Formats: sequence, structure tokens, C-alpha cells
Amino acid sequence: MMARALAVALVTLLTSLAGEVQAVETVRGAGDPAVPRTAQEYERCKETHRCPRAFTRYNVEQANVSFASAAFAQGEEEHAHLFADFEDWHQGTRFWNDVGSASDSETADYAHFNSFDYALLGPLEASRNANHSYVVSFNTTSLTASLVNETSGTPEEIWADSGELVATPNGTEVALFNFEWIDLGANTQILTTGIRALALLSRSSIKLGSRIVVDPATLGGFPGGAAVANNNAQGPGSSSKRVYLFTIETSATRVKEVQTVRTWAATGQTLAGSFRLRFRNGRTHSIPHDASPALFKARLERATETVGHVSVHRSARDAEGGYTWSVTFDTAVGNLPELEVENELLGIGADIEANTPQQANELGGTFALEFLGTQTDSLPFNVSSWNMARALEQLNGVLFASVQRQDAACDGRPLPQPDYGPCDNGLCANDGPGPSRELTWTVLLVTDEGNVAPTSPTAANIDAVGPVQSLSVVDIALTGVDADISVLDGHQGLVHAQSFTSLASAPTSPFSYAFGGRGGSHGGQGALPGLALEGQSLLRPDASLNLSASASLEVASRMLAPTYGAADLGTDLLGGSGGGVGGVNLRHLLARSNPAGLGGDGGGAVEIIAVNDITFEVGAGVDVSGSAGHDAFWGGGGGAGGSILIAAGGILHVEANDTLVADGGPGGASGAFPDGDRGSGGGGRIAVFAKSISIDRDSFATAIHASPGGSIHVFSTLGPRLHVDETTGAAGTSSSLRLEVEEFTQTASGVRRRSPFVANGPRFAIHPGGPYDGKPNRVTVYVKAARIDMGASVDVRSTGVALYASTDPDASVMIGTALRDGNFVHGTAYHGAPDQVFYHQAKLHRWYKLEILLDWDASTYTIRLNDEERVLDASFEGSDIASIGLHGYSGSISWFDEIFVGHDDTAGFRCPTIIEHATPASDAEATRAERASAASLSISRPDQTDWKTDALGPSSSMTPMLRHESHLSSRTLYQMNSHGLVYNSGGMHFQFRSEVSAAEANTLSGTVNYGMLLETPSSPGWEVSPDLLAASKTMAGGNGRDWDNGMDQDAASVNDGEDASTGRYYWYGDHMNPRQDEEPLLWGGIMACSTSDFKHWRNEGTMLHFTNISYDGGVPRTTVEIVGAPGHEVEVSEMETVGIGNWSGAALHAERPKVLYNNDTGKYVMWSSVHDESNEVGVAMVATADFPGGPFAIHDVFLPNGNETHDQTVLQRPDGQAVLVRTYFATVDYILPEPVMQPMWESVKDSSGEVDYGLNYHRSTYLEGYDDPNDICIQRVRKEDKEANITQTPEEDRMPVEEWIRNAYNGSGYLENYVLSEQAEPWLYETINGQGDPIVESRFLNPTLDINNLWMPSSVPTVVAKPWKANYKDGNIADNIVHSTLPDKLIGPPQIVEQRRTKYVAISLLTPDYLGLASELSIMEGHTEDGIDLASILTSVDQLGTDLAADAVPYERRFFPAVCEGGANDNEWEDCRDAPEQRQYSTVPGQVWGLDAPFDFVTEYDWSWRYNQYRWDNDDVPMDNHTHPVNFKDQLIGWFVPGRGLRDTTRSRSEFRPYDHNCFRGSIGTPGDDNYVAADDLYNHTLSQHYLKTEGADIASTRAHLREFDESMIIL
Repeated sequence: MMARALAVALVTLLTSLAGEVQAVETVRGAGDPAVPRTAQEYERCKETHRCPRAFTRYNVEQANVSFASAAFAQGEEEHAHLFADFEDWHQGTRFWNDVGSASDSETADYAHFNSFDYALLGPLEASRNANHSYVVSFNTTSLTASLVNETSGTPEEIWADSGELVATPNGTEVALFNFEWIDLGANTQILTTGIRALALLSRSSIKLGSRIVVDPATLGGFPGGAAVANNNAQGPGSSSKRVYLFTIETSATRVKEVQTVRTWAATGQTLAGSFRLRFRNGRTHSIPHDASPALFKARLERATETVGHVSVHRSARDAEGGYTWSVTFDTAVGNLPELEVENELLGIGADIEANTPQQANELGGTFALEFLGTQTDSLPFNVSSWNMARALEQLNGVLFASVQRQDAACDGRPLPQPDYGPCDNGLCANDGPGPSRELTWTVLLVTDEGNVAPTSPTAANIDAVGPVQSLSVVDIALTGVDADISVLDGHQGLVHAQSFTSLASAPTSPFSYAFGGRGGSHGGQGALPGLALEGQSLLRPDASLNLSASASLEVASRMLAPTYGAADLGTDLLGGSGGGVGGVNLRHLLARSNPAGLGGDGGGAVEIIAVNDITFEVGAGVDVSGSAGHDAFWGGGGGAGGSILIAAGGILHVEANDTLVADGGPGGASGAFPDGDRGSGGGGRIAVFAKSISIDRDSFATAIHASPGGSIHVFSTLGPRLHVDETTGAAGTSSSLRLEVEEFTQTASGVRRRSPFVANGPRFAIHPGGPYDGKPNRVTVYVKAARIDMGASVDVRSTGVALYASTDPDASVMIGTALRDGNFVHGTAYHGAPDQVFYHQAKLHRWYKLEILLDWDASTYTIRLNDEERVLDASFEGSDIASIGLHGYSGSISWFDEIFVGHDDTAGFRCPTIIEHATPASDAEATRAERASAASLSISRPDQTDWKTDALGPSSSMTPMLRHESHLSSRTLYQMNSHGLVYNSGGMHFQFRSEVSAAEANTLSGTVNYGMLLETPSSPGWEVSPDLLAASKTMAGGNGRDWDNGMDQDAASVNDGEDASTGRYYWYGDHMNPRQDEEPLLWGGIMACSTSDFKHWRNEGTMLHFTNISYDGGVPRTTVEIVGAPGHEVEVSEMETVGIGNWSGAALHAERPKVLYNNDTGKYVMWSSVHDESNEVGVAMVATADFPGGPFAIHDVFLPNGNETHDQTVLQRPDGQAVLVRTYFATVDYILPEPVMQPMWESVKDSSGEVDYGLNYHRSTYLEGYDDPNDICIQRVRKEDKEANITQTPEEDRMPVEEWIRNAYNGSGYLENYVLSEQAEPWLYETINGQGDPIVESRFLNPTLDINNLWMPSSVPTVVAKPWKANYKDGNIADNIVHSTLPDKLIGPPQIVEQRRTKYVAISLLTPDYLGLASELSIMEGHTEDGIDLASILTSVDQLGTDLAADAVPYERRFFPAVCEGGANDNEWEDCRDAPEQRQYSTVPGQVWGLDAPFDFVTEYDWSWRYNQYRWDNDDVPMDNHTHPVNFKDQLIGWFVPGRGLRDTTRSRSEFRPYDHNCFRGSIGTPGDDNYVAADDLYNHTLSQHYLKTEGADIASTRAHLREFDESMIIL
């Protein structure tokens, strides 16, 4: 039949049975996305090998990473060079470096501790469930840590362990806790306590979602100033100083001043009047000339307080009335001025004078002081406290001196000043000079010398005290009687306002104390409060003195708390220092146990180290700020900030403000200076080390700060900001690597300008190894850009991927791609950015999948963008890949994800490509056909498998001749010319008839066939554009032609088809891997490509692998058998289904797939034919997928309706129904029941082989009266073979019959030998011993004797005979008279008597789910003469559009249930006989069974043993009522079996009347006689052999009466 004829026939069938079949199915489901958007789609991408299935394994203990890939899930893994999906935050980014080196030593170089040096504690992690709450506690004193679950309100300890005590290079003790990783969310509170600094280490990465807020004065922080100490207990940056208290005393021998006042007059005169005295600034009232001593004393002491107390003595009166008063100055200090007199006396020559007979002792001269090895200039004996303090402050090491002199009222009086002070009268108690002008100075010296400053609360010198220095007097040049000077430790002697003598607990000199309200220092210097106020000094205890601001600053500068530590924290980890107590009057401060203006505490020290990455989430961070000074009239100084060292081997990512804080505490508010500066603590020190530090530059100052004045040291090896972004990931993943490049430099004039440089970004070193060493053939990277500014040629902004053949930072790029100025570009051997455009107008904020496929042998590479090949076989130079770089340039922000470098598992498959041809001269004038002819599709396809020669079946053959044998044919009579017998079964007929053409076994070239297309809409309700649809339907006709015309270049939409609105077409085809020897598991599969414009094809990957196809069924095969007698052999061919075992692995491959979409199930269903390499197998495969882009899971591999298939396709009706159209070869079977030979009975023979007529009672046609077996039986029953003898029962033993019967049974189960005689009353009983009169002679032959059982019949195979004694027992005895041989009966199992093979086209309706065959629609015979395949034919069918009608009559296959295929040793045939026939639609075109007219035969349930006398035991063949053995002689009459429609050779056995077997129940013969047989030995029955005989009674009623008792026990 020609191809067109067959196509027309197919159209006829399809249009009549399946409606208008669509070869291109419009799927009303969702289209497959260009790039996977969900994790499920990403897994599909891996299963189809569009995406590599790769693995990253991080070994926490060793902190190393390895990569592997596998072609299949759960499959064997192989080495991969790189797979970075950035999903495992533990792994981090440590191995991404600046030049592709593999160094991981940066962390160790800058951190104080290395995780590898300490034992691991396991992970530190808690659930991030917001409904849960946890507390992590670290105690650096006890070196313990714990994790407690406080969700329920009752703390539950989850974990507890101990850390290690370690030390920094400078010896500072640190409590170290080394974890596998740290992951604490915002629901976890982190508490710290203890005196030591804290170090948290992670062998992998750290993620913190909560803050570590360190209480000041813990974790190495120092307390604020509050107490006297032996050394600097507030930290090396506090205002704590060493304070010395000294007392300087001068001494001399006391000599009281004595002065006299004498009055006189001329001789003979009498004095009268008065006089006055003047002393210093005083003048007395008039003193009478004769004043008494008391009056004199009173008038003098009242005149001026400077005179002090005096003692007055008066001399005797002289002649003129004059006196001499002697005045002793009891209290006045030192050598006094002489009294001055005013003469108010009366009398001639009256006069008065004052004299000093005894001057007082008074100190004078100079001295000098020496302290810390230097001495002052000479100081006057009465040096003021101010001048002494200034002199002391000039000494080396003295920061401040405070001096109080004993005579405070006169101390420091500016010149000119009177030569006396208010205390010169000696009446100032402890506040004035001594009588000889001795003085006491209390001295307070402040110095750093000897003030030991431990750097941590656990330092070795925490209790150390520096050497005590002494203050000594040198160069003494004092005058006065016994003049001397001494220095005492502490404040001793007289108590005055500023001395410590009056304190209840005076400190021992020297002591250390932090005072003055100054903030503690660390990285920044603590502030001094109140400096903004002009003329005030907070440090001077004599603050009442006015000083200039400059003088205050000069003094304050001496008290500055020093900064300490290094900015990079290189050798130590120190806490902040405490602030000083507010106020400067140490005596007042120490007089209170708790001063009001306490200083703030210094911040602690924390070091966080991760081998990989460290991430501080929003709300997380570390705060080691100092605390505030307390508010007071004199506010306390703030504590200094502590230390934070962050060292990450990968990246540090900070997401919010105030992440790392080491601020100084503010100073306390001061009432003394409400508008002045506060004494704030200085900022601490923060050092950060990482490969890249990801902190937004605009918020850097708010994210990390150590104010005021603290140090922030930041070091990174990568310039760009790099971090794992957990908010976006490619292919439905959650994370990716974010790269932000924005380089700036500062000009000499301070202008900030952009200064980009090329190849800015991380690299990963590709280490040789694995089966492909350093030559991976696949590089996959997902990339997304957020900011790629359009720039000039000299300022191009881009982001890209580069492959380097060298780790040299100056090496050129071997192969690179980039997103540059909005376009994707590629290039080789370049510096900077490539420039060859392969994709225009890329979109921002969209993931693109970039793949570079390398052919190292050819030195070419291919680039796929979103699985579409955009660069084909471009050349490059290079021998391997040394590193892969991710680069940004000039202000770009981009993301990278799912980076894979390794082996390509796409099996070398490529989608169709466009082959450019000659272009018409004018595109505007070119027709569609001319434009289409300018390009055509090209693809490498494997050859398509057609029918193998063996599958066509054998040649035609005839049946062999069969000869039937019997006991007759072996007789001499029939040995000569067969004596008229027919030996054979009849003439020869076809056993196998072949109508198959040998031209069916061809090999077809593979093509891009339209019949393998599936079309999906771009949106619901979309209709295919007529032009595009027309262009897609130009493959009709020919032997599978390519799209070599109709290729409309205008069909491509804008943007290279990226957003085409015409829907997508999916093409499916089989593919053989050109590298199958190297990749045995990927040797071939069903591949798919899709397009929206027939110009750009997206590789959808592997839909299913041939490796996964297995088939363990059978295949139709022709078997050949040689039969016949020697010399008459013939070849018999027969078709049967032959099991081939389990075919898997490389044995099977699929061809010509076709995919339909099932709207009801939402599944894509693929049908394909499956073959093996030798084409032995030709079966159908059905597979399903949730997406048109696969992957497809194999549902079944089977023979459609038992047919081998090499050419098939599926089609879909508009109503959603689908059909399977296929060609196949089938063999028609002609079936009849197997014939069963009927018995041919022969006479019983004796031992010589002669007929033994006495025994010859075997089955034959029976003649009544010829030899009745019952005649002797009746005689024996009547006991006529024995002499007559009847015994009557005595009358007294007689009883009614009912009672007799009860007694007769007597529980024994049988009747006694009594015969009931009928009389009036009572009943008579008789025993019949015999009734022979005369005795009848028996012809009985004992059946138990061996002589009578020598022979059994053996005429035909169906006879299973019993010995004569068994036949005798059954009553199966008859004379074997002459009879006709009965014909064979067709009652056996079905058998094929003839076969016919030809080719068919079957159209089967699929089940609603398209996964199986529902029923057969139609079958037609025929084949094409040119060997065109179904896909091409159906393309033509679809193009023809013929509307022809045809009557489609389904083929039916009749069969009995499986029970009919039972064996001979069970009863299944009986069930089969009664079972109804069933019908099945089948592609087997009408098996012809002998069930139909004219045969009307059926397999009988007892066909195998119908003519057997027994099956297992002689008596096991029951009759229909299952009560008596079979009597075969009655089976020779045919009976009609109702409901079967045919006649049987057996009669209904329920019609048989049983024999009276009582004839054979008793003993036979006389014991000792040869014919004697004992009853039990022969039959083992218990029934009586006698009748009950009555006389004169109604026999019938008697029998009925007896039968009521036990019918089964008596046979009448």
C-alpha cells in the first residue's frame, strides 16, 4: 500500500473514531519558566542535567571543604573542582581570596588564638523559633558556659561545658570557648560575667542575632575610682595616681620675749598722769602712771590681738612715783617688735621708755626638698604652701603637689604684707606658727612613679606595689636657737582643714586613687570636666585661688590619663579603665565611704574568631562600652570603652547600626559646673580582620564606633564588599554571594573620587584532581545585577565571571563573560572587560544562568545563557583552569550563585542550531519562503530503529503428518497393507502462513520531526499565531524532512525571543552520547529543546535516561521445531511470546518520543518505543512528568496488547481523549480443542494371552440376558447356595419389633441375624441359615486371586485400567462382543492448529490518564512501500485534512478465564466448563476458536481422566451423587447437556440405579476353600448380608417402618 493511501486510511479512521486529531497539542497548563524559580524546579533542573547535581561537604573538625557531583540522585559521586551554592552558612567564603590563592592564614595572623589549637566543644546553637527563649551564659572566672531553655518559664539546662584558660602574647588571661559553630538568634539572650576577657572561637562560621552586652568592670574591664588601693586598680588608662602624704616640721628652742616699760620724773617730782603703748597695729587706752600689773596687762592685751597673752610684773615705786613694768610675752610668736610708748605723764621731767632685755628665739634661713631624685631650689624657712607646691611640681615625676601650711591664715599672703599674721599672737591653737615661728606643712604629692598599673584584673602584678619614695630636706640653712627641720610620713601633728590627720581611717602613705572626675582612657583619652570655665581648676585643693584658664590647663595636662594598647590589638586584649571619682579634695573624698560622684566602670574585652564567616544580624552585636560617671556636685568621670577584636577567615557582614560598640561612658553631671564639660571616658579599641568587610559605607560610623577618640582598625584583603545574601538566591535557593564594587581614592586636595580597577573581586583556586584534573568541561554560574550604570568606553561598569589559567594577579583572563553596559559579552585573553556581545538588553534584578562548556581537545568553548546556546565553539588558549574569578567594576552591585566547576553531565546534547544560507538581495522584497530559505535547522540525531528481520516472523510452513496407533493396529491382521486402516490424520494444511514483506527491516535517519512537538501557550487562553503555526507545519511529506523551509526570521520576537508572546514549542528526541565510553551511565536518553520563535532553542536537558529503562517481559518470537519420522522430517515454525529476562543498563534505548498534556491529571505523558542494541526488543514505554521540561518518570515498559512495536505515536482529540497509533506484526491463531481418543475395549486374557471367557466381563456394548451378573447374586442373597435351615426364637425371648430393633442394633451399628416373622401377637423371630433346596451351584470366580488378575486393558493412552477384582467389585462386568471403534472426542485443551502473520496499524483509545490502553478502536492491515514512519505519515495526515467516513469494527478476542488453563490433576476444568465466556478488545486480529459453529466444541473439565477407570485409587472416581463407584459400561450412551449447546459422550450419572452390593458383603465360600473370601478382608463393610423376611405381614409397611429408624443401614 502506498504512503498516501495509508495516510488516507488513517485519516478515515482518526476522523471517524477520534475526531480531528491535533498533532500539536495546546496545553492549558503553566509553561516552563526560562530559569527555575523554586527549589522544586531547581531539582528538576538537576534531574534533567540542565543544572549540575553537585555537593559541598564541609568538614568542621578539619575546616576544609570538598566538592563532588553526581549524574543521578543517590548516584555515584565523582570529584568536582567547585560547587558554591552559599546555602551552608557554616562553610562560609574563606576560600574566596583576592588572587585565587588557597591561603587561610589571615585569621591566624591577626587573631590572638587559633581554633585548631584547642579542643572543640561542639556547636553552640539554639532554636530560632520566636516562641522559644534561651539564655547563653559565659563565666570567664570559672571558665564555664551553659545554654538554658527558658521557654516554659522553668529553666532547663540544655548544654554546659568548660572553656580553657589561655593568654595573649602579652600574658593577659582570657577565657576561651572553641565551638564547631555558633548560631544564636534574637530569641537568645547572651550573658557574660567574670573577670577575664572572653574569646569565642568557631571552627566554621558564626551567626549572631542577639547582642553581647558586657557589663562594665567585667571581662577585663576595670572598676571606676571609688576606693583607696595599693596600686592602680582602675586600669592603666584611669586617673589613678600614686599619692604621697608627708608632714614637714621646723623646730627651735623656745625663748620668750621680755620687754620692760619704765617711767620716771625729775628728782623730787611726783609723777602723775598716764601713758599709752603701741604694738604693731594696736594702741592701748591710757594706762595710769601707777597702773597695777593686772591693769597694765588688760590694757595691753586689749590694745591688739597680736600681742597674745602676756605676764606683767611691776617694780617697787621709786621716789618720784615711777615704776618699771616687766612684760613677758607668753604666746606671741618669734622675735617681737619693741613696745612703743606715748608719754602722757605729768610732772617735771616725767618720761617713759621701753626696753627689751630678752629677745625671743625665731627661726630663719632656708632649706630645700628632694623627691624622686631631684630637689627644689632653696626655700625660705616660712615658704608659703603655694610656693612649696609649685617648687615640688617642678620635680621630675611629680604630677601635682598640694601643700597646706600650719598657719593657713598667713599662708600665701601676697607681698607687701605685714611682718605678722593673725596667728602671731600664738592664740590660733593648731593653725599658727610655733613660738619660735616653727611651721608645719602637710604635703600631698601625686605621681605615676611606683603606681603599678595592671593591664587586666587577672594580671600577675594585680597586687604589686611599687617602691616607696621618700621626701627629704636638703641644703638646710636655718637660723635660730636649735633651729631644725624634719619630714614625717603621712599627715601628722596639728590638724587643719586639708590634712588627713583628722580622718577616722587615714590612708597609709603612699596610696593610689582615681579622682578629679576625669574619664578613663583606653583607645581615646578620657575628658577632664569643667575646662570650659574660665579661671577654674578642679585639681587644685586651694581652688579658691584664682588661676588663669591657661594655668588650669597646664596643671590638668599633667593629670591626663594615658591611652594604652595598640590599634590593631596585635598583642593584647585589654579592658577599659575606670573613671575618676568626682572632686579634688582627697580628704573630703576619703572621709566618705561612698563618695557621691563615683567614676564609671571600664568596658570589657571580647574577641570573636571564626575560621570562616561572621555575620551580625539586625539587632546583634558586641557592646563593651564603659559606664557613665555618677551625677554629683562633683560628677564622676566615665569609664573607658573596652576592646573588640573580630577576625573572620572569610567575610564579616554587619547588617545594622551599633553592631560593634566600645564607647566611653559619659561623665556624671556636675552641680559645680552645670554648663561645663563632663569627664567622659575615652573610646575603646576595635580591630576587625576579614577577607571582606560588608558594611555599608554610609553607615560605617554608626555600625562600628569607639567614641570619643577610640581607635577602629579595619583590615581586609578584598576591596569590594562581599557577603552571603540570605534574602535572594538563584533557582529558588535562599542565599547567594553579593558583590558590591565601589572604589574611591582621595586626591591631595582632599577630594574623594571614584577610582575603579579591573578584576576587582574574589577568586577561587581550582586545584588539580579527580578524573579530569584541572580540565573541567563545565562552568555554571548564576548572576544577577542590581546596578550596572551605562558608562563611557573609558568608564565601563560591569560584572562578570572569569576563568584564569594562572594564579598570577596580573594574568589575563583565559575565558570570560560579563554583563557590560546592559549587554552580555564574552572574550578571551583580555585584561579589563570583554567586548564581544552575545545578548542585548539584559534586565536588572533578574537571574541569568551562564554556562561555559569547554572542549579541551578542540580548544573551543560554548556559552549558554539560560540554557540557550549563544556562543558556539569559540576558540581559546589555555591548558587548564587555575582559578575562577567573580568580578565587578566601577560601581556595580551583583549577585552570584550556584557556581559549579566540574564535569558536564549533559551527554554532549545540543539543540537545533540555525544554518545560515544565502540571503536574498533585498529583505524588504523577499517573500516568506525566500526569507525562510535563508536559514535551516541542523541537529545531530541518531538513526531510528526499524523492524528487525527476525521480528517479521518465519516463512510459511505446513503441518506434519500424524499417525494414530491402537491395540488393533499392532495385530497381525493389520500389518499387511493396514487392512483398510487410515494411518494419518488427513491431508497437510498450513501450520504458519506469512504475509509480511521483507522490506520492513530498514534503518531511518533521525530528524527534527514535527510529530515530536508539543506546544505550550504563553498564557491561558492564548491562541497560536497563524503565521507561526503555518511556519511550524511545513515538515509534511518526505521521509522525515527537516525544517528546511518555512523558517521565518520574522517569527523571532524582540529581545532575542526572551519574552516571546507566541508560546513555546517543545521538541523531544532521542540522543546518543558521543562520550558514552567515558560516561556509561549517561550513554543516551530522551532530550528536549524548546523555542518560541524557531530560531533560539533552549536546552531543556535530559527528560529520561536510557539507563533507567528496564523490561523483564517477553517478546513475540518464532520458534522452529523439527518433527517427523526418520526420512520424513519437516520444519514446523510457531509464534510464541518468549521471555527475555531483565533488560537494563545499556541494553535498551527509546526512540521517537511523543508527549501529550492531560488536562485532567495535569501531567505530561510521553509515549515512546523502546529497543535494544540488537533490536531484539520492540516495546512501548510510557512516562509522566509534571512539566513539559521534565523530568519524566517511567510508568511502564510493555508490549501494547502483546504486540512488538517499533513505530508508534500518540495523538490528542479536541475533547481531551487520546489515542495510540502504532504499527506492528501480529499472528492470527486458529484454535480447536485437543482430541481425546475414546477407549477401545478388549476381552480379558489369561496368562497365555487367550480370551478367558469366565473372566471376560469387561466393558462393551451390553446385551441383556447374555450374561446377567445379578443372577448368582440373587441366589446368594436368598442363601439358595446353602442347605435350607430356619431356626425359630423361643417364645419367652420374643418382643415387639421396635424393642427388637433397638436391641438388635445394640449400639453395634448393624443388625443381628434375625428374621422377623409376622404373627398375631407376640412377634415371632426366625434365623434363616439357608434356603437351598436343592442347593444351587455357584459360578463365582474369586476376584482376589492373583490368577484372576493377571491382565489389564491397554488399548489406548487414555485408558487407566483397574484389575479384574476391582471391576468385579464395581459390577463392571459385561461380555465384550464385537463393536465399532469410537471416534476421538474434541474435548481437550485449546490448541493452535494454524497461524497467519501480517502487519497491522492499530489505533487504541488511551485511558483517561493516558497511561494505558482503554480499548481497541480499530485495526487495519497494510504497510507503506517507501518505509515512511508514523510521525511523518501523521504529519501528512494532519496536512491532508481529508474527511472520509469508515466503519470501524473492533477486533475481539474470546477467551475463557485463566482457570481454564488448569492441569489434569485438579478440578479447574469443571469450573471452566461452568464459567461464562469473556471478550477482550485486542490487537490480536480475531483468534478463531472452535467454540463457534460448525465445531461447537469446548474443553471438558474431565478431559484428561474421563476414560480412566480411576485416578489415584481404584474406588476414587465417584458418580455424580458421590455415593457409589463408577460403572463404566453405562457411559457409552451419549446424552445432551443442557445449556452447553453441544452433546457429550457421558450420560447423567444421577440417572444410574446403584447395584445391590449386599451380594458381595458377606464371606464367600467355605473357609479353607480356594475361593473363600472373608467379608472384612475384601470389602470391610458392616451391613448385614441378610434380608429381614416377614410372613403374612404387609412387606411394604414393614420396610417403611424399619426405614424410619435408619434408612442408611438397610438396603432393600
